[in-house]
Amino acid sequence: MTACGSEWSEFRTCLVRRTGFDLDDYKPTPMRRRVTEFMEGRGHSSHRELWTYLEESPGHLRAFIDRLAINVSEMFRNPEKWAELPVAIRGNAAVGPLRVWSAGCSHGAEAYSVAMTLMEYFPGEHSILGTDIDQAALKRARRACYSDSESQSVPECYRKRFLETTGAGWSVRADMRSLVHFRHQNLLGDVPNGQFDLILCRNVSIYFTEAAKERLTAALARALVPGGVLFVGTSERCEAIRWFEPILPGFYRRTDAP
Repeated sequence: MTACGSEWSEFRTCLVRRTGFDLDDYKPTPMRRRVTEFMEGRGHSSHRELWTYLEESPGHLRAFIDRLAINVSEMFRNPEKWAELPVAIRGNAAVGPLRVWSAGCSHGAEAYSVAMTLMEYFPGEHSILGTDIDQAALKRARRACYSDSESQSVPECYRKRFLETTGAGWSVRADMRSLVHFRHQNLLGDVPNGQFDLILCRNVSIYFTEAAKERLTAALARALVPGGVLFVGTSERCEAIRWFEPILPGFYRRTDAP
């Protein structure tokens, strides 16, 4: 670290240069609290000490980034909105194989939820990509095992068709897992190449600053094909009307390119 500026500013600068993860993109109070909890939990009294610790090992840095990620997810969260997803998709006259991106997918519950929904309503060779900044969450996503509480909202017909019981809960069947691929990604740092027909970015932007939300919305618009659908959380709104038109609450269709 350099000697100039506050330790917090120096810490943020070092982190973004090393990892691309910019703390200034997130709402400051909860983010600083999470950093402080990690710092004090490791026995450090300053951000300078914390950075020295993080530089000692890639594992330390990876654990820190994973700690900052917000991973609250479950299958079919807000079931009433999932029931509306096929209606939003049907706005496209012909529904062929869909290219889907679950952005900020956490431990994969959302990605597998969309896989089940598509196979129920639009059977086909769909391709689903799940991305997250949390490596530990992605590792769990690939295992595809969920507790009873994480899978409590799965429709019973889906549970019988797509899940298998385990001693500790439920696992996604192998044929469903084959539809979903996971990749590490900083959502505010890069966007997957290619064009998507459906993007799910639910309960992610609520943690960002307004400037970061605008950048994210533009990135999502660029990643969607014209007419593609964006599915956001129940408490989120897409204000970029120049790129999207509302379909149903929580669903938007891509219009003009950003």
